Formats: sequence, structure tokens, C-alpha cells
Amino acid sequence: FNIGFCRAGYKLNRYLFDKMGGNFLTAGYCYISRSENRCVYSRAGHEPLMHISYKTGEAVLHEYEPRGRIIGIGPDIDLEHVEFDINPGDRIILYTDGLIEIFNHGKEISGRERLKTLLMESKDLVTDEAIEFVYDALREWNSYRQFDDDFTLIIIDIE
Repeated sequence: FNIGFCRAGYKLNRYLFDKMGGNFLTAGYCYISRSENRCVYSRAGHEPLMHISYKTGEAVLHEYEPRGRIIGIGPDIDLEHVEFDINPGDRIILYTDGLIEIFNHGKEISGRERLKTLLMESKDLVTDEAIEFVYDALREWNSYRQFDDDFTLIIIDIE
């Protein structure tokens, strides 16, 4: 299985760690093997991957958060990967922290649980509609009506 991100992540971190000027970077790597019905995920400080599985007949949301420190903090990082089965009808969700760090008028943060709820509420929508549903709900939650951070949401439906 392709776990090249771990090796590439080590090399990238070693190259960047003393050149970042106090900044850092997160990264995630998702490899989907349709021929083997498997998915591999590795991360360097990035948000967990979410997976809606129908293996049991019911929609179940799984969260995968393999160990992985952000890039640029030190000369070495400890990365791991997770592998899991995928089946037709499953959904893979990748996102940035801008979706879970949104504040409302009451200074409450949107959080990962709110995102999970929105993903499950939109699980029967096609990908474009599901993304729009999540975007609209979080925009409504946002007290500033403009996002302060990046807003990246990638939804992949397995056919």
C-alpha cells in the first residue's frame, strides 16, 4: 500500500523546520485504492479524516486521527498512518480547521461535533449539495458572516 506520505513528510519536515521563521504547516495525505477497497490516511498536524460507512447497513461516522506532529516545529516528526475498508456508498470527508473554529455571537466555537452533526444531516445529499449545506449552516453560525480562516471541505463519495 502507498504510505509514501510518511517518508515524504519526514523529508519535507527536515528540509523546512529551520526555514519556517516560527511558522508551521499542517498536511494530510489520503490514498484511496479502489481495486483493494481500502483507504490510507496520514497526517502531520492536520485535522482528522472522517468516513461515513454503511458497512453495517446504517450510516456510521468514523474519525481517523493518526499520530502526526505539524511540520516545521523540530527536525523530527513521528508520523503514522491508518488503513480502513471502503465500500460503495461510503463517503470520505477531508477539511481544514477553518470549519471548526468559527465563533457565533455568544462566543461559542462551532467545533468538530457540530461539523459531524452537519455531515450526518447531509449524508444523503450529493456531494455539491452536501458541501453547500455545511457551508450555509456554518455561515449562519458565524457571527461575522465572513470566515476569518480558510474554509476547505472535500467530500468524496465511493461508487
